[in-house]
Amino acid sequence: GRRDLAYWIKQNIESNVYGPDVKINVHTYAALFSDPSIDGLPDLIRLTNLYDEMLRRNIAPNTQVQKSLISAARRTGEHHLLKALLDSTNLESVPHSYSTLAARFAGARGQGYIGLRKLNPPLAEILRLLSYPVIKDNRPIPECRTEDGSQGNIKIPFELSNTRQAFFIYLRSAYELQIHMHIIRREGKFAWKLLDDLRRNCYLPPTLMLYTWFVRYYSKRKDIRRLREIYELMMQDGVSPNEHVYTKLITACMFTPGDRLLSVLAKRVADKHASQVGDSDADMEANGPPSEAVPQESGLPAIPKDVIATEDVNSLVYFPSECIAFFEDMFLDHGVKTSDIHSRKLCPNVQITNAVMRAYMALEKPAMALREFNR
Repeated sequence: GRRDLAYWIKQNIESNVYGPDVKINVHTYAALFSDPSIDGLPDLIRLTNLYDEMLRRNIAPNTQVQKSLISAARRTGEHHLLKALLDSTNLESVPHSYSTLAARFAGARGQGYIGLRKLNPPLAEILRLLSYPVIKDNRPIPECRTEDGSQGNIKIPFELSNTRQAFFIYLRSAYELQIHMHIIRREGKFAWKLLDDLRRNCYLPPTLMLYTWFVRYYSKRKDIRRLREIYELMMQDGVSPNEHVYTKLITACMFTPGDRLLSVLAKRVADKHASQVGDSDADMEANGPPSEAVPQESGLPAIPKDVIATEDVNSLVYFPSECIAFFEDMFLDHGVKTSDIHSRKLCPNVQITNAVMRAYMALEKPAMALREFNR
């Protein structure tokens, strides 16, 4: 973070303070471009001036310089400069023997394309990155340095930057950035396909943040089947859900949807009944009238036409059994029995308690609902 000292050393090199053998080269500029405090237009102007100075000295920029300049242009929102940088650089410039460097460069370019709202180029970068050989250095990287990898803020120690795990951390980050944009665009099918590709091509499991995005996406749509699949994938990958994820899983089963989602569910039921009525009419035409006709006036009260449809819509809106299953899984994950209401290891929040009490009442188990109230 000592930018002033770094430029002072550069000025000393130019003044031959360290002797005639010490010269300015591409690594000098790469170090200056690696400033972690770059933020805002003044910093971007300073970097572009350094870039012009490099070119005047006939020093070709390396991928570190290009990566830093692309990231700075993206953060400051200079899209014209960002597009020009992306068009003038490519992943093929990185030799195949430098797979980790290629992964870092591809990650920066992917973030740049996402900033321009382009999804196809970063996906092509990922596919091209898969052709690079995997490094054999198996030294582990501390997990605390990679917690925020899904947002691109990956902090890997320099001595471990050329390891096998570092390559897959950058690869996972590139996948997750792409998946996040598809979820934001409400393209769940593409996001799900990329999740399958990530789990197949990367030996590291997806991060908790990635699974949280999927849980939020499908909980808003009350897609309980997908939520169960996501939960099972988390268990397979050894990713433990936190309180936020469990809250979304449990409350998604019992919350009352808004008018827009409710109309979608009702239309789905209406289309289903229309197709069933059409099939029954076709059967009657083929087989003729029934042998015993039902009298038109039986004296019994008529059943409203929308009762059956309403009950079917409720079956798509409320999922009490699945709610209780997620609730019990949460306790099992913390090593606590649901019957132990005095345990301090796990205390469900009020949203979870409300949903679970509604689920028990729907299942006609008021005693269990009272237990959760007492908990």
